[in-house]
Amino acid sequence: MFTRAVRTNPSHRRWWRRLAPTGVALAVVASSLALLPSTAGALSGGSPFYATNGVNDLTPAAALGDKTTGTSDDSYAQGAKEDDPCPTVETGSIPNNKADLTNFYVATGKGDTDTFLYLAWDRASTNGTVTLDFELSKSSVVRSVAQGCNGVNPDRSAGDKLITYDLQGNKDAETVVISVRSWTGTKWGAERVLGSAAAEGSISGNLLFGEMAIDLEEAGIFPRHVCEDFAMAMVKSRSSNSFTAEMKDFIKAYPRPVSNCGLVQLHKEDDAGSPIAGVTFTLWDKDGKSAGSCTTNSSGDCCPRSSDTRSRERAA
Repeated sequence: MFTRAVRTNPSHRRWWRRLAPTGVALAVVASSLALLPSTAGALSGGSPFYATNGVNDLTPAAALGDKTTGTSDDSYAQGAKEDDPCPTVETGSIPNNKADLTNFYVATGKGDTDTFLYLAWDRASTNGTVTLDFELSKSSVVRSVAQGCNGVNPDRSAGDKLITYDLQGNKDAETVVISVRSWTGTKWGAERVLGSAAAEGSISGNLLFGEMAIDLEEAGIFPRHVCEDFAMAMVKSRSSNSFTAEMKDFIKAYPRPVSNCGLVQLHKEDDAGSPIAGVTFTLWDKDGKSAGSCTTNSSGDCCPRSSDTRSRERAA
């Protein structure tokens, strides 16, 4: 077990974690206090998240789970790369190792003016560093193999985002680097490493859980005063921090809206109160143009593109 302190290296704009054995006090001199995060988290602007202590901000009920490790677990086939919109998927090839994901978490919250995104993950083993890519997709369409994709990855659109959590180093000096890329229409664009004004990140003492929080406007993911949103989120692991390294495990895309707009949440049920799946809703703007659609899941829920209203429909 280790006791950890978190500090920011301003010259590199990255998160550093120093370790000391349990029972050994960490001496902090007055001159270094400014480098430590406050109890409210390091991000300014009223962030509702605290992602510098390696402790999950969300409840267990918020976990978006993977299949159980073993012969039934799915992963990407050998040679899969991030620039491939529909990598081949296979089962039973991911052992219990550093790349084996078990859960991920997505939440958004409003600060004083900006929108904050919280992303976190659990993995099955502590053996080694890890690079994780969280993909935010505007489209909620996931095509099956018969439809020309893999039944896992959503269709990509220009402007989709890939947010990378990169845990580098070893247990004596670890660095969490957070970066973002945009889908150009044919490939992921250049990496932008986010500085401490836009993002914070950490990993737990047992190395099985990691988290990050991002100011979406400060990071340039959302423009200020313009309604933007993503419909789905998924997470993938890579074999190394090289962007061309093979992808390994993934947790399929879930409908988790990430938005700085108002949110429409739809629920469809019958007269007996039972949810109805497979019902498609479409939103229309004031000019009569479609603003997006969604199809209810097994719980009768779906979230189309956002607006400033909240709706709940009961079948007649």
